[in-house]
Amino acid sequence: MKIVTFILLVFFLNSCAQNSHKPDSQMSYFNKSDVPKEYQDLLINIETLKTGMITYMNEANPEYTEKDVNQCVLILQSYILEIAKSKSKKDGIEIIKSKIQELNELNKKCGDQLIETGEREQIAEIIILAGYKKGYNQKDEDVTEEWREW
Repeated sequence: MKIVTFILLVFFLNSCAQNSHKPDSQMSYFNKSDVPKEYQDLLINIETLKTGMITYMNEANPEYTEKDVNQCVLILQSYILEIAKSKSKKDGIEIIKSKIQELNELNKKCGDQLIETGEREQIAEIIILAGYKKGYNQKDEDVTEEWREW
């Protein structure tokens, strides 16, 4: 029994040590240098969204956590990378649909409190602008509306 306890303790301490260098609030999906220059401004929009969500979370105690906010950020960051690398409007639309569905599921998990009116506008703007930069949609065309539930 002592050996099992010791092994579990070593495993736990090793896991903590590996994760201690990067707090959950600073998780990042990619290197910012991986993002093409024409999309860099959208990273600022994502950081602004994240800051607002966390500020609200600390003030109002909603049904979401910082981990949920970080998951939302990761979805948007991966969207930017995928849309930038996409080769056709058809592929771009599939990426949009997929990311909107991921956001729908995350928002449901959070009691529909993660993405409210202000966040909806910011997220839609990020998605629309990335598609616009790629030439897939107009700047005022809401390409998220068909699939979003928030």
